[in-house]
Amino acid sequence: MPDWKVQEYSRFAGQQQIHGAFKDTWGNAKGNEYDLIRDNTMKGREVLILRLYHCNLNLTEAALKKKGFTVTILSVMPSPNVFQKHLDKASQLWIISSSISYLKTTP
Repeated sequence: MPDWKVQEYSRFAGQQQIHGAFKDTWGNAKGNEYDLIRDNTMKGREVLILRLYHCNLNLTEAALKKKGFTVTILSVMPSPNVFQKHLDKASQLWIISSSISYLKTTP
């Protein structure tokens, strides 16, 4: 996996107001060029999403891919060995769940 580099940040990183930028509904600068991370700079990094609660991740997955991430979405908890293999490749793990317990404890 490549080392984290400052060049991955956009030139607008850390700025709370960007003069001349249009704003979205929430008051953030609108447009990918204003994101913290520049597009295609996360190549070689994977986000593993364990989705235990059904929700649509199409926009999330597209946004992550635009930044260069590889995205793997698991909709069921795999065996510990398979899960470990996924974790070994991932740079981030996202768990999407609800108030219902989906994971079983083992003795």
